Amino acid sequence: MCTRLCGWPLSSQSNLRDNNCRLVRTISYGHGPPPTTPHGVTPHGFFAVDAMTPGHALHRAAAVAQHAPVVAAPHSPTSGGFPQTPGRSRPVFPRDFPSGVTEEGRYTDWAKQVTDGGKGLISDEARAEIEKLAATAQKEVNSLVRIVDRTRRCIQCHKNFTQKENGPEACTHHIGSVKFYSCTGCGGKKYYSCCNKCDNCSAGCRKTPHASYD
Repeated sequence: MCTRLCGWPLSSQSNLRDNNCRLVRTISYGHGPPPTTPHGVTPHGFFAVDAMTPGHALHRAAAVAQHAPVVAAPHSPTSGGFPQTPGRSRPVFPRDFPSGVTEEGRYTDWAKQVTDGGKGLISDEARAEIEKLAATAQKEVNSLVRIVDRTRRCIQCHKNFTQKENGPEACTHHIGSVKFYSCTGCGGKKYYSCCNKCDNCSAGCRKTPHASYD
C-alpha cells in the first residue's frame, strides 16, 4: 500500500492516507508547542502518533488499565519524612504531619483491600509479599505514632498538648507584643498591642492550632 501525506508542509499536523485517501493516522511535527497525545507530551520537534495508531502496545495497555480496579497506597510516613526542626528553626504545626499517621491498621487494611480485590489476578507469592511489606510499614507507623503523639508544650499559649488533642481552635493566645502601659480593661501595668487587653482581661484574641518547636 502506498501512502502519502495530506497537508504537508503548510500545517503542524498532517493526515497520513492511503491511495484511496482513507485516513490511516495523524502525525504532528514542526516547531510549535508540543502536541498532547494519549502517550504523553511529545518532545519539541518530534513526531507524535495519535490514538488511531493500530496495534500500539501502550494503547492496548491503557485500554486494559482503564477498566482495571485501582487501589491507591496510603501515604508513606517516610516519603518526605516527618517535620524536623534542627536548632529550633521553626514551629511545627499539625498540617506538617502526614494525614492518617495515627490511624492504626492503615497499611494492613490497605494490603487486605488489594489482595481481596485481586483474587484470581495475583499469585500467592505476590499476595504474601504485599502482606509482608504492609506489616513492616505498619510496624514503623506504630513506632512513629508514639513519637508524634507525645506531649508537647505550645510556644503560643504555653500549655501542654498532644496531636490528638490539637485542632483548628485549640490554642487561644495573643498575637501582639506586650506594652508596659495601663490595660484599657482593668488598668493593669501591661497589655497586648493586638487587642489592648492583658492576660487578666482576656486569655487571647486569636484561636489557632497549638504549635511547638519539636
